[in-house]
Amino acid sequence: AILLATRWAKPGNASVGWTAALLIGIAQAISILPAISRSGATIATALFLGIARPKAGEFSFVMSMPIILGAVLLEVPKLTGARFEGQSLPLAAAFLASFVAGWISLVWLLRVIRGGRFHWFAPYCFAIGVLALVLAQHQLRHGSSRSTHRRLACKHGTSWPSPRSPGGTEQVGHK
Repeated sequence: AILLATRWAKPGNASVGWTAALLIGIAQAISILPAISRSGATIATALFLGIARPKAGEFSFVMSMPIILGAVLLEVPKLTGARFEGQSLPLAAAFLASFVAGWISLVWLLRVIRGGRFHWFAPYCFAIGVLALVLAQHQLRHGSSRSTHRRLACKHGTSWPSPRSPGGTEQVGHK
């Protein structure tokens, strides 16, 4: 609904001052809720505050940098103990592919914002939000697929991958 409403946001030339930055920051904080796009919330808020479209998009992505840096700082220590032997080339290819795809997406999104067509994302975000809620509900009802597979393995007395045992598997089920 918020993205759809940007269709009627009046284009402005306001700059991003302290008050606007605070309000956009609050929108970013609210976007931690499920089915709320961080960039959608921040760009829409900026547009409603009369900030020029290009500035709204650029400011939103500048605001994402501390979040991304924080996530990197939290996740990198977890990777230091992981084993990546023989995986350097696939990891480098994955990094490069995600970088290129992200860059292309960002350039495209900024063009959409500049053209005043940001509201086009409303149906997409709605569909993804509904899908996420359906999948979450399914997960709550049926549990994770890993626990389901483990229950089946237990029932049939087969082995199950386990990081706890030296061979990498453990025998589950009845003896």
